[in-house]
Amino acid sequence: MTTAELLEYRKKIIDDAIRLKKPDRTPHFANFWTWKILDSGYKLSEALHDWKKIEEATINFAKKYPFDMVVDDGVRNPRLVISAIGEPAYEIDDEAEIMNIRDASYMDPEHYDLLIEDYARLLWEVAVPRRAKGFNSEMTMEQLHEAFRQFGLMGLTMQNIARRLAEECGVVQGLMSGGTLLLGFELLFNFLRGMQGVAFDLRRCPDKLKAACEAIERMMLEPQLAAIKNKTYRPGPNAAVHTCTALLGHTIVNQKQFEKYYWPTLKKTIDAVVEADMTLYVFSEGSTKRFWEYFKEIPAGHVAFHVEQDDIFEFKKALPNCCAVGGMPASLLGNGTREQCVSYAKHLIDELGGEGFILSQDKMISYRHDANPENLKAVCEFVLEYRS
Repeated sequence: MTTAELLEYRKKIIDDAIRLKKPDRTPHFANFWTWKILDSGYKLSEALHDWKKIEEATINFAKKYPFDMVVDDGVRNPRLVISAIGEPAYEIDDEAEIMNIRDASYMDPEHYDLLIEDYARLLWEVAVPRRAKGFNSEMTMEQLHEAFRQFGLMGLTMQNIARRLAEECGVVQGLMSGGTLLLGFELLFNFLRGMQGVAFDLRRCPDKLKAACEAIERMMLEPQLAAIKNKTYRPGPNAAVHTCTALLGHTIVNQKQFEKYYWPTLKKTIDAVVEADMTLYVFSEGSTKRFWEYFKEIPAGHVAFHVEQDDIFEFKKALPNCCAVGGMPASLLGNGTREQCVSYAKHLIDELGGEGFILSQDKMISYRHDANPENLKAVCEFVLEYRS
C-alpha cells in the first residue's frame, strides 16, 4: 500500500467508525502531547523554542508509532509566539521534564459589560495587555514585528507537519484539521477568566457570564456554523474528521448550569454538523456522565466523544448513537507489561470494535512515564494487524 493509499484507508476507517459502520479494523488515535518531544530526545525548553524541533518531534513520533491520527499537531504550546510578547504563564522544568500553565484571569468581573458590548475591544484593551506583559506603550516595532514573524512561522510549521504526516507517514491530520468550534464558556474558562474566575462568576454574576458567552459566540462561533450550513466550511485536505470542539470547563458545572451555559450552544453546533452531514470530534476531559441524558438526543453517526474518566464500556452502552474514543489507560501504558497492554487492547476491540469505537489513550500523554515506548509500539503493531 502506498502512502497515499494508506492515508485514504485511514480516513475511511475513521469515518466509518464515527458513522457507526463497521470499519475494516479499529482506528487508533494518538492522544500524545509533550511526550513526543521527550521521546525524540529533546528537552522541553529546547524543542518549544525551536519550530523545526517541534516539527521533527511530531514526524519522528508518527514514523515510530503507526497511529492512524495524531491528535496534537505539535504547536499547542506556542512558546516562541508568546515569549515575543511577554507571556508569563508557562513554566518549564527540564529536570523534572514537566511543563505547567498557571491559571490566570485576564479580565475582571467589571469587564463583562465591555465584553458584551464589544468583544474585540475587550481583547485589545484589557485581555491582551494583561496576558502579554510586553504588549504596552513601550513595546517597540521590532518586538511587535518579531511576534508577528513567530506567529507566521507557527502557521508554516502547522502546514509542514500536516503535509509531512500525510506524504511521509500516511497519517491523518488531528484536532486542528478543520478548525475548532469553541463554545463561549470554554474561551472564558481556558483563556480569559480562568478556572477560578469562572467558578466564582457562576455564582456571583451568572447572567453576565451567560451574556458574555453569547457575545463571544456571536463573533467567533456563529460565522463558523453559518459556513457549515452553507457548505463553505472546509476541513484540512488530509482530515478524516470534519471539525472538532472541546469540553473542558464542563468539569466545574452541575446539570442546571450545563443546561444554561453549554447545551444550547453545543446542540446548535451538533445540529449544524448533522444538517451538513459532517462529523464532529469532541475532545472532552474529566467525566461527562452526568450529562449523558442530553447526549442521547444527538443523531446517530455524526459525533465522537473522547472518554477520559468515565467507563468507556458504560459510555458506549448508554450512548450507542455516539462513537466512543479512548479506552487504553495511561496507567497501563506507563506501568504495565507489553503483554498486559496488548491483552487489554484486544479486550477493548473485541468488546467495542464493531461499530462506533476508536481506540486511544484515556489521558493526554504528556510526561515521560505516562507511556513506556515498548508498550506503545506493541499496541500500535497489534492494532494494525488485528481484526475482531
